[in-house]
Amino acid sequence: MERETPGATSSNHAPMDADLSLEGLQRVLVGYGVDLSSVDVTEMFSVGNFARMAPRFGLQPGTAYDLRTGWDFDKPEDVKRCWATLEEEDPYLVIGSPLCYPFSVLQNLSAGKRNAEQEAKAKELYDKAVRHLQFMAEVYAWQVGRGKKFLHEHPWSSKSWRMEMMVSVATLPGVEVRRGHQCVHGLRDVDDHGREGPVKKETGWMSNCTEILDAVALLCPNGDLVARGKKPAHEHVLLIGGGRARRAERYPPGLIAAVLRGLRNHLRRVRGKYNIGAMDTGPTAEEPEVDDQIRDWIDENGSVTSAGASHGSADDDDPGAIDEVTGLPLPAGAVREARREEVEYMESKLHVWDVVPVDQCWAETGKPPIGTRWTELNKGDAEHMLVRSRLVAQETKRRSTIDPSDTAAVFAASPPLEALRLLGSLAMSTDPRDEMVLRFLDISRAHPHCEMKRRMYVRLPKEARGGDDPTKCGLLRMCLYGTRDAGQNFEFKVRAAMTAMGCKQGLYSPCCYTSGERKLSFFHHGDDFVILGPRSQSAWLVQEMSRQFIVKDRGVLGPGASDLREIRVLNRLIRWYPIGSAGGERVEYEADPRHVEILLAQLGLRVGSAKAVVTPGAKDLDILDGKNLTETSGVSPTEFRSAVMRANYLAADRPELQFSAKEAARGMQNPTTTAWEAVKRTARFLLGSPRLVWVWRRQNPRDHFIGLGDSDWAGQQSTRKNTSASAGMLGEHLIFQSGTTQGPIS
Repeated sequence: MERETPGATSSNHAPMDADLSLEGLQRVLVGYGVDLSSVDVTEMFSVGNFARMAPRFGLQPGTAYDLRTGWDFDKPEDVKRCWATLEEEDPYLVIGSPLCYPFSVLQNLSAGKRNAEQEAKAKELYDKAVRHLQFMAEVYAWQVGRGKKFLHEHPWSSKSWRMEMMVSVATLPGVEVRRGHQCVHGLRDVDDHGREGPVKKETGWMSNCTEILDAVALLCPNGDLVARGKKPAHEHVLLIGGGRARRAERYPPGLIAAVLRGLRNHLRRVRGKYNIGAMDTGPTAEEPEVDDQIRDWIDENGSVTSAGASHGSADDDDPGAIDEVTGLPLPAGAVREARREEVEYMESKLHVWDVVPVDQCWAETGKPPIGTRWTELNKGDAEHMLVRSRLVAQETKRRSTIDPSDTAAVFAASPPLEALRLLGSLAMSTDPRDEMVLRFLDISRAHPHCEMKRRMYVRLPKEARGGDDPTKCGLLRMCLYGTRDAGQNFEFKVRAAMTAMGCKQGLYSPCCYTSGERKLSFFHHGDDFVILGPRSQSAWLVQEMSRQFIVKDRGVLGPGASDLREIRVLNRLIRWYPIGSAGGERVEYEADPRHVEILLAQLGLRVGSAKAVVTPGAKDLDILDGKNLTETSGVSPTEFRSAVMRANYLAADRPELQFSAKEAARGMQNPTTTAWEAVKRTARFLLGSPRLVWVWRRQNPRDHFIGLGDSDWAGQQSTRKNTSASAGMLGEHLIFQSGTTQGPIS
């Protein structure tokens, strides 16, 4: 690694004997290296994009300290509050990138052309930047002194590197300074001629964490190629002009991922074990695929304005907002309007908070109000944007009025997947004259509909009344997104509303409801509702719910000519084919086919270039009988775990994969070459059978459920344990199937 002196311009199913108590769960988590008390990464002068991506790497995020998240470090009270929060959260890594504009050689090219007023403003901005830099230097020294880590970033040519406070930090034990180029991490923009290309942006990195520096301080390959007389790998877009320098202040998603990957590798080394996150075991169904997200951003969007994080200071008139999912920037005007609309709802229609003196918060809690931040999402497309803003409370276990060990106070139930299948089956198990339909609802602003059951103070956004007054804060009357018990409070709100309508709550799952006299059966998963019932009765339910919630009717699947034929819900596809359709009347259910595509791409399998097999597994394959996977083939444990968890997620809707996926999961702790062969065999099966559709055809009403079970009796060769299988059917309709390994008998 080149090092120079800066300043120059160059599940599946838990084991049957598992301890499922809170203490048992905590022991399991600690066994995997999960620190249940402290924060892994905190960012300063950044709006929270490291925090948003951190959980996908198995890392615990902390507070994002930035002017746009309610932290003004020109105010002594905010500096004091920040120190109190840092000491409380105890972050392992602090990432800092204070205002760099006043120190930039590029930005000061016009210094000699300023008039007296402009020069005074520049001097004021410079003094402000020096204060921020001094504050960060103190934070970095604090981190080093207590054996924790920090990462500082400024342009490589910045004069700040030669300032006394930065030189002092650079001489602390274990601290290194390295140079890198951001084009390596996907930073791109468009030049004056409309040509898009990578932006080099020489960047200085200072840290006491070698793994992070190894991950971020990478050099553009052009220098080495030119030195060897070869053609450069790419042509850079210059930062001068067109606002490109300002846009380049935003980190590309690839750089954010590199920092977090470096931290995860470091924690893996020092802790021995580490948190298992999306990048180790594969993301959940609702999570974006991190590597795919980065690759799509680089390959398709390719502009620095698509960056995933911004740092430094932003103008008050520019929210600097990005899409929470895609990382693409959103128009400032649309964001301001969306935030104004959200605050109006919060204040005028839902009365989410009371404005009270901040001294009241300190007197009652002994702590400052909990921070808030905005998240944005474009629910339209690139041409017709529909920006939605959501105000989120930054409540964590350590910054909460709820005891961290009180799981019951924050637990919110979710329905079993079989509930969705059962409603699809029941739709085809009734008299057609009843005109049963499936209706799908979404509750807008679900959590702010729910009353707070405890006292909690938050910092108000600047868009709110009193939000620009540091002596004021908000006492919540209703829940905000991000409050730890918001999900549970919404569940209780739904229960109260449904029982008032005469509906009966389920015994197995509190998320399931029925109304016998109206022939309604339905469940909710968070703020998504799926309803089976006569068309008129399901419409009645929507009308009654609209009295207490903001209800969005997504549509009806049914036999009518104007009904939907397909809808996506809970990452599954549901289709309704009426009488007269090719193949007959039926309801179909299918897992999202994109997961098969991702798994095949991960293993490098393509139709025509790889051979498919007709079964997903082989019974004579002993998963534990093999050599160490990484040492033998170079396949990392992360790659193995991601593929296994993807296969197990698919197996929830692919019964024929359940045995092979379960067996491959036995190798999660110590991946072997045999386990890897099992995963590849499952993938080759999917190559030939990429889709499986559950079909429920019309049948007579059923009044009982059929349960089936079997065992292979000591089928595992090395352990002689059984694999037990079970299935449940409603008439001829399969509803569920599972396979589990026998636990120890004694």
